[in-house]
Parts: sequence; structure tokens; C-alpha cells
Amino acid sequence: MIRKITDAARWFAARPLAVYATIFAIYLIVRVIIVAGGEVFQSWDSAVYAYRDDPARNRGPLVSFIGHAPRPWGLPLFFAMFPTDEARAIGQSVLGVFAWTVLAWELTRHLKTRPAQYAAFASVLLFSSLTNVTAWDFTILTESTSVSFGVLIIALLMRWGRTRSWVPLALATFVGVWWTFIRPDIRVFTVVLIGLLAVAGWRVWRRRAGDATAKNRLVAIGASMLVLGLGIAWYSAITPAINKTFAPYDGDAIRSDPMPMDEELFVYRLRVDVSTNPEMWQAYKTKLGMPTCPEVEAFTKRSDWASVEWAEAYRRCQPMVDWVAQHKDGIFWAEIAKADPGLAIRRFLITSSLAIGGEVYAHVPQVVPAPIEKIAFPSRRYGLPLALLGYGAALALALAAGARRYHRIPLVTSGVLMGAALLSIVATVVVHSGEYPRFGVQETLATRIAMIMLLACALDGWMVRRWTRGNAPSSPAVAVDDLQATRG
Repeated sequence: MIRKITDAARWFAARPLAVYATIFAIYLIVRVIIVAGGEVFQSWDSAVYAYRDDPARNRGPLVSFIGHAPRPWGLPLFFAMFPTDEARAIGQSVLGVFAWTVLAWELTRHLKTRPAQYAAFASVLLFSSLTNVTAWDFTILTESTSVSFGVLIIALLMRWGRTRSWVPLALATFVGVWWTFIRPDIRVFTVVLIGLLAVAGWRVWRRRAGDATAKNRLVAIGASMLVLGLGIAWYSAITPAINKTFAPYDGDAIRSDPMPMDEELFVYRLRVDVSTNPEMWQAYKTKLGMPTCPEVEAFTKRSDWASVEWAEAYRRCQPMVDWVAQHKDGIFWAEIAKADPGLAIRRFLITSSLAIGGEVYAHVPQVVPAPIEKIAFPSRRYGLPLALLGYGAALALALAAGARRYHRIPLVTSGVLMGAALLSIVATVVVHSGEYPRFGVQETLATRIAMIMLLACALDGWMVRRWTRGNAPSSPAVAVDDLQATRG
């Protein structure tokens, strides 16, 4: 009986189409269950991406390519395709299924053994079924679409590196420009993408400067860099108009007599990053000389942000207003770093960890077992050190298994992903304030994708080595491509 089961398993594993179809069918069932039981989450900011029934929250067009809308056009344009928030949630789910499947399939194309290919395909789809991923599909904010676009770009660039065809590069460029207009911090990833293309172009030029094919590749790379760069310039050019249009939608600002943007942001950071932490509050008062008033002090005992009430109380505290006028133009973290380096470093690392530890807003059914969820997202408070530790361990395994020899594209992709995620997290914490765990969702998932890639490479490298040493089983479930081509 056991032998029959083993033979059946080998027969099944030797037929890739059947294996992939089975994995994908299970994945679709899981995602359908999640969509059927998901509950849409709306926030105040949802009104700037899709029209609300409340006329008071509809203040004009939400899609504008020249900045006459409260947010860049990327997400509002996508949401405009659907009539209701429920339909938008389904649309985000379908987009996510497509993007994650494309990435899962493309990752398998960079591996040499069938078991590793199957494991990589299943692992990526399993990860995309976790609550920390699927819950964002039901959140009427930027996170889901931003993540799906980013995942699709990763897959397209990996395909471009593998096939050298200009088609995936052109598609990645198109999606990249759209992605840039999803949310402000995407420009960090776009700059990283341009830098990656520049390095690829330099390598092509150095190795094959006079080759006709190389010239065509250089033209494609140059055109992609130019288009992406123009996208960033376009976003920057319309930002002042966007900020002006957004003002009436800002739920954290005083609408009757709004503050200048630099003052409003600084005061908001005082509420979110300073008044909520006793150490920071005390340091600002004693080491930076910030004066306060009893009404302002009372907010340190409140758990809610109450941003508008805070701003109004601040306005009535003239000494604090005068102090802010002298400090609002500086870099927020720089001043406290000079006054108390230890506190600044500690709070910056804690904030960064919260931003990269995972977060859930909407309610969706948890289909994947809780232990797997815990492995992928073990801690919010220690999110940053655990991400670094996990990536380091996965990288060591991949390198020990020969990733530099057999899996250069996944290895480079994982490194770029991890580096870009960390850079973006630092930029987010430095520039922005507020819901850090939500702001860092795309970076959080990027670090996990990087680890999955490395682990897939490690498994594949181990199996390739086993095959080359003549120890592989005779089962047709192990199929190794031409290793000489890989080494070249």
C-alpha cells in the first residue's frame, strides 16, 4: 500500500502541469473563501480615493492628471472602474491573485529542480494568502494596489533579466509609472528601479559595447529610465496643486483657519511622536526647551490622537506657537538626535520596527493556520531586527547552497528588495508621521518576499548539488536544466 502511494506520488510529481494546476486550484479556493467572508474597511481618507455617499465628503473630481484632485491619480483611476467599495475590494483581490501568481510562476523559471519549483510556487501563493496580505484587499486605501503593482513589477523585471526581451521591460515601465502615482513614498522605489536599470545598462555597455543586440538593449533601458524619471518629475510638478486640493479633505487639520503645511506637519508630529511617549515629551521640554500649557499637557494622558483638538489647543498656547515657529523648518529627528542621541536612536528603531512588523485593518477569514502566520509576522515591536535576522539567515543558506553560481537573478532581486525596503522605511519614518504600520505595509511584504526567494534558491541549490554528485534519486520528480548554461 505504501509503495503504491509512493509510486502515485512520483507519477504525479513528474507531471508539472498537474502539480501547478492543483496548487493553483487550492489557492483559488482559499482566495474565494477570503473574498466571500471579507468585510470592507473604510477610513476618513477613503473619500479621497473613491466617491462617498455623503455629499460633504465629495468636493470635486478625484482623478486629475495635473493635480486638481486631493491625491495622485493612480489609485482613484483604478477605483473609478468599480461602482462600490465591495466591488473595489473584489477588484483589488483579483489584481492581487494575478500579481502574486505571475511572481510565483516567474520565480520557478529561475530554479533548476522540480521540487524546488513546486515549493517556491506554493510558498509564494501561501504567503499571499496570509491575513497580513489579504486584509488589505478589503481596505479602501492605497496599500493593496500598491503591493500588487510592486509584486507585478518584480516579476516582470525578473522575466526581463531571464529572457532579455524588451516586452517585460516595457510592461514594467508602464506599471512603474502608474505605481509612482499610487502614493508619495513609491518614488523611493522608483528611484531604486532607475538605479537598477542604470547598473544593468552599464554592465551591457561594458561587456558588449559594439554588439547590435547590446545597442538595442541599451536603447530599451535608456527609454525605460527616461520614462520613469519623467514620471517622478511629473509627480513633483503637480504636488503643490495636490496639496492645495487636499486641504479640505484633511481630517487632522483645522479647517476654519488652516496652518501652513510645514507648521501643520510639525505640530502633528509633536502629537503623534512626542506627546504620546513620556521620554520624548520630557526630552523636548527639558533638552529642546519646548514650552507647554496645561491644556496641551492634558493630551499626554489621552490614548486617542485627537489631532484637530490638539491643534486647537496648540493654537491657544502662544509660547508653544512661538517655539514651533523657530523649529518647524528643521529635520524632526535631527534636533532630538543632537540633544539626546540615545533616545533618538532608540525611538527611531522602535518606530521603524513597528512600520515593518505587519498590520491588519480589515477583517477577513483566517484560512492559513495561525502558526504559519506567526512565522511570517512574528512581532511588531521587534519587526526590524527580526527582519534583518531572518534575511541574514536566508542569505547565508542561499550562498552556502551556491546561489551566486546558479541563481544570480533571484539573489540580486532579493538584495535589491531588502535594500529598497529598508531605505523606504527610513525615508517614511523621517518624512512622515502617523500610522507607521500601515505606511510600511509594502516594505514589510517586500522583506518577506526577499526571504522566500533566498530560501527557494537554497533548496534548489542543495538539490542541484545532490544531483551533480550522483546522489539524486532516480525519480522523474527531479528535473535539472542544463547546468552549463546556468554557470555561464
